[in-house]
Amino acid sequence: TKAKTIYNTEFFTASPYIKITGNGGITLYINERAYGFKEVSEYIEIDSELMNAYKGDTLQHSKMLTTKFPKLTAGENNISWAGNVSKVEIIPRWCRL
Repeated sequence: TKAKTIYNTEFFTASPYIKITGNGGITLYINERAYGFKEVSEYIEIDSELMNAYKGDTLQHSKMLTTKFPKLTAGENNISWAGNVSKVEIIPRWCRL
């Protein structure tokens, strides 16, 4: 419910699942990179591993203002957002060999 830093202790980039609860235009920031979304209604789910954006069973790719999906790099990842957001949930999916 507030900006946070999460740490990827692995040496590999992770492809997280992210659920953003909010409405309208939203920008999610991970480190210096911005991921924009438009016309969000209640929530949007982003699955970077599958490269899908959806709400329940409905695809939401048209609500993404970027062609890149969020990633979590090795080390520190600063997470914040702008817009009408009440909560951001992240399942990081750390990657290791």
